[in-house]
Amino acid sequence: MKTNRVKVIDLSLEMNFEKNSCKFPYVSPDSKYMFFSSGENIYWVSAKIIDKLKKRKK
Repeated sequence: MKTNRVKVIDLSLEMNFEKNSCKFPYVSPDSKYMFFSSGENIYWVSAKIIDKLKKRKK
């Protein structure tokens, strides 16, 4: 079975959180939002950040 591997991006630093503090990312079924936790809080952002980071990291 062939698998695709991608380079991991630490979203914590991209969104002004402490390094490795963003946990359990989840993209909504409609692909519009990304949810994640940091500490005891839950946050959400537009999933467009994923495309922006992909373009910037190339």
